[in-house]
Amino acid sequence: MDVRNCITPLEPLTMTVRYCKILLYQSGKRRDGQMVKQVAVGEDQVILGKNGSLVSSKSQPGGWHIVKDGACDCKGFEYRGKCRHLAAVEQATAERKARQAEALRLMNQLCDEQNGYAAVA
Repeated sequence: MDVRNCITPLEPLTMTVRYCKILLYQSGKRRDGQMVKQVAVGEDQVILGKNGSLVSSKSQPGGWHIVKDGACDCKGFEYRGKCRHLAAVEQATAERKARQAEALRLMNQLCDEQNGYAAVA
């Protein structure tokens, strides 16, 4: 069975995904870079991580803000308790979860079709 025939395209999302290499620094020494997924959410670039996320800075071109545990290191968050960086991470996380749920649904549908189960509408 050709898998491509069983999978329908996902709804267009607002994210553009690309991979980039980041350089890690520890104690002032450069470590090997690692590949990470960088996504565009509106005008922001977001790198989602397990222990926190990075969001591109508009006020400091080439700079990044750290979003971790529902907080951001930017001045806006310091003053208001919310900021666009936190919103971008929340949106990127929600869209990633939606893509994962849709992929799981499609995989289950494909498995059911391959095993002869009729799709229930």
